[in-house]
Amino acid sequence: MVYYERNLPYWHPEGAAIFLTWRLHGTAAHFRAEQEAKNAGRAFVAVDRQLAATESGPKWLREPAIAQCVVDALRFGERQLKLYTLVAYCVMPNHVHLVVDPECRLRKSRSH
Repeated sequence: MVYYERNLPYWHPEGAAIFLTWRLHGTAAHFRAEQEAKNAGRAFVAVDRQLAATESGPKWLREPAIAQCVVDALRFGERQLKLYTLVAYCVMPNHVHLVVDPECRLRKSRSH
C-alpha cells in the first residue's frame, strides 16, 4: 500500500478501486454531516445530499456540453492513456463522483 501526505494523508491500496469526488470551485465547501451520522458512509451521504441540494455556487456541469467535456476526459484517461478502468461515474451539476481501477502502478509522491 502506498501512503503519503501533503495537506491530507492518502492511502492507495494496490489492486483496489479508487472512489473520487470533486466539486466545482466556489461551491459550498464546509458542509457539516448530520449529527446522527455515526459512520463515515452516512456522513458522506449527508454531505453529498447537501452539496446536491445547494442553491448557491456554480452549476456549470448542468450544461450538457460542459458535462460532456468531463465525460470525454474520463474516457480519454481510460481508453487512450490507459491509466485506469472506468468503473462508474456520475456528473452532478456542481460535483463529480468517479470509481476507477488504476492500471498503472502507483508511486509515492514527494511531500510539498
